[in-house]
Amino acid sequence: MEHYHRALELNPDQPLAHINLAIALTALGRTNEAAASYHTATQALKKHADALAQQGRMEEAAAQLLEGTRRIPNNAEGHCQLAVLLARMGKPEEARTHFIEALRIEPDYKEAQKGLRELEKTGGKP
Repeated sequence: MEHYHRALELNPDQPLAHINLAIALTALGRTNEAAASYHTATQALKKHADALAQQGRMEEAAAQLLEGTRRIPNNAEGHCQLAVLLARMGKPEEARTHFIEALRIEPDYKEAQKGLRELEKTGGKP
C-alpha cells in the first residue's frame, strides 16, 4: 500500500491511485478508509472530466467517468455525474440508464432524482 500513498504524494488528484488504494483497503477490511478513498477518487474523476469537457473534449470526459463507474460500480455519485454529462451531450438513453443505476444504488439520491425528472420533462433534449 505504500506505493499508492507515494503515488498520491506525487499527484494527489490521481483517481486511479485512489481507486487502487480503496480496493487494497477494502481487502484489508478497512472499509471507512476505503470509502474515503472511493469518494476522493470520484471527486478527482469529476474534476478531470470537467476540465476535459471545458476544452470541448466531451467524449474523453465521458470515457473518464465511464471508466470510473466500471472501477467503482456501486458509486451512485459517479453514475450521476456520467448521466449529467451524457444528457449534456445529447445522449438521453445513456443518461437515463446511469441516472437509474445511481438510484438503484442510492434510492434517495436527490441529484439523480432531479436529473431523471429533468430528462423526462424535456423528452431527453439537453
